[in-house]
Amino acid sequence: MKIPDIYDRNKLKIWALIITVPTAALITGALLLPDIFWDQFLFRYFWGPVLADARGEPVNGIAEGYNWVNTGIYGIMMVFALFGIYEIIQHYDIEIDTQFVFSLIPWILLGGSLRALEDAGLFREEIAPLFISPIIYLLLGISAILTMVLGCKLKNISRRWILALSLTPPLWAFLLLRLRYYIFLSIVMLVILMVFYYVSFRYGWKDETYLFSAYGTALLSVSLIYVVYFLTTLEGTNPWEIPIVIGLALLVSSIFLIPLYILKKKRIWKSAGIFFSSLNISIVFAHFLDASSTYRGIEYLGYFEKHVLPSLLIEWTGTSLVMYLLKLFLITVVIYILDIELREDLKEMRGVKNLIKFAIIVLGLAPGFRNMLRMSMGV
Repeated sequence: MKIPDIYDRNKLKIWALIITVPTAALITGALLLPDIFWDQFLFRYFWGPVLADARGEPVNGIAEGYNWVNTGIYGIMMVFALFGIYEIIQHYDIEIDTQFVFSLIPWILLGGSLRALEDAGLFREEIAPLFISPIIYLLLGISAILTMVLGCKLKNISRRWILALSLTPPLWAFLLLRLRYYIFLSIVMLVILMVFYYVSFRYGWKDETYLFSAYGTALLSVSLIYVVYFLTTLEGTNPWEIPIVIGLALLVSSIFLIPLYILKKKRIWKSAGIFFSSLNISIVFAHFLDASSTYRGIEYLGYFEKHVLPSLLIEWTGTSLVMYLLKLFLITVVIYILDIELREDLKEMRGVKNLIKFAIIVLGLAPGFRNMLRMSMGV
């Protein structure tokens, strides 16, 4: 029997083992050998940096930021998460098309804005670590999956009161947090959800992409209101950083895409057209937004890079402009491999390709948006 056949027959058991075995091993080790598993591994490389980030100072000698250990393990976890998400999507027979990916954009921006609001001190100390990456993105990922499952369950439901209740989980979550001005902002969120509720019946939009957009837009709107609040109340804010960073990202994206457009138009390189699909343009802008925010923050505002590889490259070259070259390499390689080298292999697996592209967009847009908002609030 071939490995794919074994996997198909025992899919549920295999995923149960993938999730439970490492978790159980770490919990058992932390309980029986805390000096090794907790102090020297989990706290040192994972929880310590998160706690230090939340408190704004080193904890037990451990500074905030990423290291080679947690970076590698987070990368492995992301790969497994993508496979797992794809299995769930296949199970519910959901098409991963451009509309599906774009319906998740508010969630990406939400992660970045919540991360920036944690920097600004919006959340109480006891819950602040939940809004540090990667925890915030893990929580949002789980929320998105549950939203997708809920959307699938509601596809054939015609009872309006059930559909109305399906819109309220973001409101309940926000009410539980009880952040400042939560009563007023709950009303704002409720109005946004009511608008989506009306749209659902006006245009018959009731599947998972509808809930993705409804939940993400409602929560993102509230988080951006908090951003505006901090921009108008904190000292040392830099609101002009938002148009500057966006302008830089658009400029560099244009410098990258215009020559490719000419090559396509002149039929010098026919494959240049692959860069102009909506998802690929999104990848280009997302990563140049990240590079632009990093450049502005380090060169002009005194920030520093937390990620391992970019930090190493900046140290080697002596300038954060190297981020543009790193992103240029990443963008070109990813798009070329997915749309040219593996075009035939992925022809029948369009969903896989779009899901990978979504993950690439997240890796650029989420940190870029967070950096931009953080710099604008001066925190």
